[in-house]
Amino acid sequence: MDISERQTGIRTVGGGMGGVAADLAATSMGMRVFLTGPTRWLGGHLTSQGVPPDQHR
Repeated sequence: MDISERQTGIRTVGGGMGGVAADLAATSMGMRVFLTGPTRWLGGHLTSQGVPPDQHR
């Protein structure tokens, strides 16, 4: 099946923390999602740069 033929409830462009959180919430409600972003990393700067979430107190 070609990617243009897939049917989902939500399509998210941007694999940053907000996009991942939105898609996790949607899947917990039983929705099918399609998440895409410009890189292979999900989570944005938090995961790609190895920055801990508590870097600044």
